[in-house]
Amino acid sequence: MKRSTLVRKSRHHGNSTNRAPGKVDLRHSSNTAQADYGSFARRKPSSTMELRVMATSLERRLTAFPRASFTMDKLRFEGLGLVGRDHETAVLQQCLLDTTARTVNQLVLIQGVSGSGKSALAQTALTTKAKVFVMSKFSRDRSDQPYSTIITACHDLATNHQIVEHQLIPEQLQSQLGAFEIQLLVHAVPSLGSCFVSPQKSQSSNEPGTNNSNTYAQQGGGGGENRDLLESAFRKFLRIVSANLAPLVLVIDDLQWADSQTIGFIKGLTLDTHNPNLLLVGCYRSNEVDDTHILSQMVRELKQQEFDTKVEIHELDCNSLEEDQVNQILMRLLDSEDDADKTLPLAKLCHARTMGNAFFLLVFIRMLEKDKLLTFNYGTFTWKWDIDTILSKTAATSNVVELLTNKIKALSPDLVLLLQLACCLGTEFHASALFLVWATSSSSQVEDNETRAKDQWFKKLLEGAIQEHFLERADEGCLRWVHDKVQETVTALDSQEELLKRKQSVGRSLYKCLDDEDFEESLFVVTDLLNCGASDLGLELAKLNLRAAKKANALSAFKLQGNYAQAGIENLPENDCWLYHKDLAVDLYSMQAQAASNTGDFDTMHQSCQIVLKHPQCSMLDKIPCYNAEIHALARTSKIDEAMMLTVEVLNMLGCKIPLGKGSQIRAAIKSLLRFKRQMKKKTPTLEGLALMPLMTDPVQKAVMKLLAGAATFAYHTKAMPLWLLFTTTMYYLADHSQTAFASCGLIAMHVLGNWEMGVHFASLACKMNEHLQESSQEAAAIAVSRGLIINWRQPSRSQQKFLEEGYEKGMAVGDLEWAFACVVFTIEVSFTSGQKLGSVLEDINTYLPQCEALHASNDYAWMIRSIWQAIMNLTQNAKDPCVLTGDAMKEEDMVGAVPTTHTVFHILKHFVCVVFGNYELGAELALERAKVKTMGPMGPCDHFLRALSFYAAMNSCHSKSQRRTFRRAAKASHKVVKTLVKKGSVNVLHHLELLNAERAALDGGKNVNDLYSAAGRSATRGGYIQDAAIVSERHALFLMERNDDAGAAFRMKDAVECYHAWGATAKVNQLREKYPQFLDF
Repeated sequence: MKRSTLVRKSRHHGNSTNRAPGKVDLRHSSNTAQADYGSFARRKPSSTMELRVMATSLERRLTAFPRASFTMDKLRFEGLGLVGRDHETAVLQQCLLDTTARTVNQLVLIQGVSGSGKSALAQTALTTKAKVFVMSKFSRDRSDQPYSTIITACHDLATNHQIVEHQLIPEQLQSQLGAFEIQLLVHAVPSLGSCFVSPQKSQSSNEPGTNNSNTYAQQGGGGGENRDLLESAFRKFLRIVSANLAPLVLVIDDLQWADSQTIGFIKGLTLDTHNPNLLLVGCYRSNEVDDTHILSQMVRELKQQEFDTKVEIHELDCNSLEEDQVNQILMRLLDSEDDADKTLPLAKLCHARTMGNAFFLLVFIRMLEKDKLLTFNYGTFTWKWDIDTILSKTAATSNVVELLTNKIKALSPDLVLLLQLACCLGTEFHASALFLVWATSSSSQVEDNETRAKDQWFKKLLEGAIQEHFLERADEGCLRWVHDKVQETVTALDSQEELLKRKQSVGRSLYKCLDDEDFEESLFVVTDLLNCGASDLGLELAKLNLRAAKKANALSAFKLQGNYAQAGIENLPENDCWLYHKDLAVDLYSMQAQAASNTGDFDTMHQSCQIVLKHPQCSMLDKIPCYNAEIHALARTSKIDEAMMLTVEVLNMLGCKIPLGKGSQIRAAIKSLLRFKRQMKKKTPTLEGLALMPLMTDPVQKAVMKLLAGAATFAYHTKAMPLWLLFTTTMYYLADHSQTAFASCGLIAMHVLGNWEMGVHFASLACKMNEHLQESSQEAAAIAVSRGLIINWRQPSRSQQKFLEEGYEKGMAVGDLEWAFACVVFTIEVSFTSGQKLGSVLEDINTYLPQCEALHASNDYAWMIRSIWQAIMNLTQNAKDPCVLTGDAMKEEDMVGAVPTTHTVFHILKHFVCVVFGNYELGAELALERAKVKTMGPMGPCDHFLRALSFYAAMNSCHSKSQRRTFRRAAKASHKVVKTLVKKGSVNVLHHLELLNAERAALDGGKNVNDLYSAAGRSATRGGYIQDAAIVSERHALFLMERNDDAGAAFRMKDAVECYHAWGATAKVNQLREKYPQFLDF
């Protein structure tokens, strides 16, 4: 992390606020590692304690350092300002004005070579104009740590006095972020802990890095979903801050060293239309970013979307200074603004030596002043110089990097040592951290017992580093390098071998001296430093790497996680590792396997897993994480059947016997189903009985329960119904996954056994079970299954929407993205089928679909949403063929690789538009193709209605008697299903049944057909099913047309048009107007 050491304490809350005791605290992740492998008690002698006290004192007194006094014989660089950047400044300030007006999202990219003044331009142009300005930068040696700059920026915002003192921001953060998002955010940015209140319910099972979802996309993934939720939390935090303190300016420097995850986040932040109060500025070295760089790819992608989104991209070139601009700078510095000709020769020389590089120019001018090649004459009160002397004195210096090197080598050894130690701490660090590593360095020139002398000597050296313009003060006791080139030049003084030794020495000092809170903040930095070579820490370093790997997993930094796991493995004892340190070895190899699985390095994953799986010292429970990684890898590569079968093998090894053969599976499923049916008759679980059930504590049973839940999901998506029945009726209870088990039992009771009363009872128990569980990570799954697949069939569909929306929020709160978006899909399906206006449904799609795709939730859910979106597009816009679901939202051919559940939603929607647009023949063909498909989703109640209606309507155009018989037989079967649904208590299909009764009577020549149509229309209107009311009126009008009742047909057709128009189906309205102009006299 850029804040490489020692947490920066808030000046407003004192030393304790950054850790926020009593608030949401994620340090239990590292505490667990300590509990498993012994404490990380680093023995601190009394002298170390004294150094820590002195370091804290030094941090407080850093602001007391004397600042450079402005005297007439010193060049005044501080008030120099920007020269030659008028156009760039104007563009930046105009972008800020546009951001203030909330007209459009802005991204400004400033490019230029190193030292051209990019960050100075952004800072000078925007600091005084913005309400809140925060600047963060990447570091070359920390480029593998994702989100480091975002974390730094959020930390700076968290300690900003405007935010600390703002009353609404903490309240809004608490209300708008889910519990798991809060945990991830505080884990990444501990200083944000003071903004939140600890959740009342235990979230122990949901610590970052722990995977709680049962879905096949996440099974065994271990933290893959954390990345998406962490990014969501970052976005919400910045959105809330900018909404209350607008405009917010975020400048990210050195993007050439950015990691892919942060680049992806920046892209998402730029496209975030809910955050117009944020101005995002990025700076990068143009000579280090080519067309293949991830930054260039991001810019190209954003430009492709620029016209479709409210986003503007501005690119500014921060070029080298021209001779006249160098002259302007010299005229200001030398108080010679009235005589340009006087300084012009010097400007030409300076330009030639520095090539117009702004940073190098200032270094060169300072060198001239220090070497007395620029002097102040008190007699004339003017600056004097001699061009020939400067030419001769600086001729040996070919470039400013060499000049910097010579300048550093001329310093005292102690000051050089201080700078070399500072290089190991990163681009920005605390003065107290630098003091700790300097005071414990073996090269320090002061005796250990001379503690006061150490303090004074360090202060003197630090003053020298600042006065020589190597380091500069940041804020709150922080220091930073004046420029990256200075740090790079100091680093280059050491050979590679010397640099590694120095870094390891610095790591040892921090490992020895930092307290637990600051050590956790600096975990990556300390671990990286200690990993810089052979170490005698051995086992302790292996434990430290495991701790870092777990933290990297929580941040979804999987590559980093794998690196730490590998470093930990390399530090395991060679001989007795598995005998005496088995748990540590298992955790390290499991971490490596999990990281490799998430990065797609399946060879490494398999090798790591095999080491654990084949080792005789490992128990079956030890092997579970590796099996989960293998299962996750199979699921990620769309090998769902193989993932399910591997799960079955693992279950059998754990003692949960699942047959392998299909015939045996069917017999076992029937047996299990009959047993389940007997148990329901014998004793039905009650809510009161749940309260008396003991909680599951056995780790084997817990592992079995989780695997069964995952296997059931695999089986459901692949339509392996016998296995699904077997898995869901085998689950134990009472445990976290019991909610899903009870909901699944309700699903079996309703849709397999036909016992609707029992199905609804189990579903209700599943929804209420979380009140009796210590852990409730499955609440979203329980709501999705219970409300979307069971209760929705019995009670009015619209009444379940608020519960499904709550399920989305519950899932997001615990990181269960799959079931959260299952609730979203079910909500949209219910909205579409229950007659809500298409514009309203489209608004929901526009809200949730970007989230679903940005958070990398299941592609199947995204395709389901896109199918509904395309159906709406066909209904509202004039498509070439409205019965083909191809357009802006999707293409029909893209559904080929989708799982069966997605196909079901797609086919029902395609069938629906066929019915609406009157293509009953195609609807009948689709119905015959899906004759054996049973639907349990929210669209299920209308599935058989669409089938029966298509068959009845298509019979009028049948030319073949055999086809007519086929259609009649199929229509009768689907009609019977709808009648059965009504008998079982479904209130959502009563008008469907009445319309089908009218259609059958019309075919059979019944006498009360008009009454039946009218009854169906009244029922549809009374229930709010406006789209079905339109279909009823249209079908009634067509019936009357066949009977030559033009007046009645016109009346019904107008009613149909009014209903379609009110629903929002403009394309259908246009079709009717064109097809039946004689009835629609508008």
